[in-house]
Amino acid sequence: MLFRELNQAEAVAFIEWANDNYTAGDDIDREWWHPAIVQQCDRINQLADHAARLAHYAETPQQLADQHLNDLIALTSAQRRELVITGAGQ
Repeated sequence: MLFRELNQAEAVAFIEWANDNYTAGDDIDREWWHPAIVQQCDRINQLADHAARLAHYAETPQQLADQHLNDLIALTSAQRRELVITGAGQ
């Protein structure tokens, strides 16, 4: 599909429309939506993905320790012995 060129004011309006109406993870109709809107929706998704990755690092030390302990508990005894032998658990 061919889309018309946008002037600066129109481009800003399209970007604002995407910011107001698009929710990260929703479908993007790349065939029918103007490329300026599609590009902003892609940015919204990228920012949401980045925020989710950063949230992982925002966990408290206790949450990280608990997760590590649960991971160790889930290991088989042979895997635990391997950690001790190789020193990987240090």
